[in-house]
Amino acid sequence: MGPRETEAARLLAQLFFVGGKITTETQSSLSQYQSLRVLCASAVNKAAADKRVEDMETKHGSFKVGDPVAVKQENPHGNPRTPKYIRGKAGVVVEVHGVISNLNDHRGLYPPLYTVAFNVKEVFGGASPDKIRMDLHEDWLEPVR
Repeated sequence: MGPRETEAARLLAQLFFVGGKITTETQSSLSQYQSLRVLCASAVNKAAADKRVEDMETKHGSFKVGDPVAVKQENPHGNPRTPKYIRGKAGVVVEVHGVISNLNDHRGLYPPLYTVAFNVKEVFGGASPDKIRMDLHEDWLEPVR
């Protein structure tokens, strides 16, 4: 399809874009136009990605680089992938990623994501001067005062 058809499909997709997906009614009415439907799905995905990027850019977290933080021991509503060995440990925010969307993993947006550096000796014991960095969502972190 040419640029005019692509633009028409993009505009059509925007008309039927509701809450991050094409509505069932729209999908069934477009099913007879396979190429248009594929184009619309592509445009909707792009619009959703654009919206997620906008959300990511506007939703800043509570911490900034250099802030001392501690990882909560428990967080029943947080991402369960936070390793148990890092829970209860204190570190320093070294990078702020903001809100990140991963539609393959979950719907909606997780809380802001940070890279936190921890002293290896604090996490695993021993005398190592090394650091370990870990990406953690804000709902697992609390300020250290």
